[in-house]
Amino acid sequence: KGSAIYAAVAAGVYGSITEASNILGVKSGKKYSPVAENVVAYDKLYAEYVKLHDLYGRGEDDLLKRLRNICD
Repeated sequence: KGSAIYAAVAAGVYGSITEASNILGVKSGKKYSPVAENVVAYDKLYAEYVKLHDLYGRGEDDLLKRLRNICD
């Protein structure tokens, strides 16, 4: 939320960081909990996410660098 607050002030939507924080930084009070019957699916999705993170986020494969270099 921090970057959105600064952007809103920079765009002139709000007059100050304090004003924007008071409006945009309000917590809804909602609580989200996992659905027990979906835990197996959550675990499978997370395992795939970890693989993607390791592939792209840790430099084990330079695919993203190769793709970026195509446009350079």
